Amino acid sequence: MIGYRLQNSLISRVVSLDKSNLFMFT
Repeated sequence: MIGYRLQNSLISRVVSLDKSNLFMFT
């Protein structure tokens, strides 16, 4: 359960980073 939460937070962090990178790139 803890591993799932950790993975979920990691994925959300990567997604938010990807979005910010996209905004900076364009």
